Amino acid sequence: MLGVEIAGQMGDLPKDIKDANEIKAFIAGIEAQFSGSVERSVVNAANGQALAELLAGRRAARVGPAEKEAAEKEKEGTARSNAKLMVKTEMKEGVKKLPSGLLIETLVEGTGAAPNASSTVTVHYTGMLANGSVFDSSVERGEPASFAVGQVVKGFAEGILNMKVCGAHRLPPAACAYACPAWVRAP
Repeated sequence: MLGVEIAGQMGDLPKDIKDANEIKAFIAGIEAQFSGSVERSVVNAANGQALAELLAGRRAARVGPAEKEAAEKEKEGTARSNAKLMVKTEMKEGVKKLPSGLLIETLVEGTGAAPNASSTVTVHYTGMLANGSVFDSSVERGEPASFAVGQVVKGFAEGILNMKVCGAHRLPPAACAYACPAWVRAP
């Protein structure tokens, strides 16, 4: 029953992964995660981006002109919302703009060490869209997430590298991260 419930929550993924080898790889990944034997060298932002692009291409091939037009309008609306949020955030006191354009709003200044590119960090985070809706949250799960800095999208990694232990920060949308704000707190 649990497997059926989880599969039902995967949305369109079963439509995008049909090849027998891909299904075997998918199941092997789930088994590796449950057994704690994930090969971390393949879990990184570059491979995640490649997978996202592959699946996006398959989804695009499935949709008709009306759905494509609606998706484009939604994308434009999201871009406008993100741009407004960026301007509003950049004008706040205590916001630092990095050379890449990433903005970091310090909510609580950290007192510990800062991680480096090869560090594994443990953080609480909340990922949300510009409209405030949450799409992922370690806070809501009640458990901080641990990962290598190199395993996350570029903007999130860049933000983490500019934080110190015990700090809390907000990373609004930027082209070099997800198109969403997030706040991060290193416990």
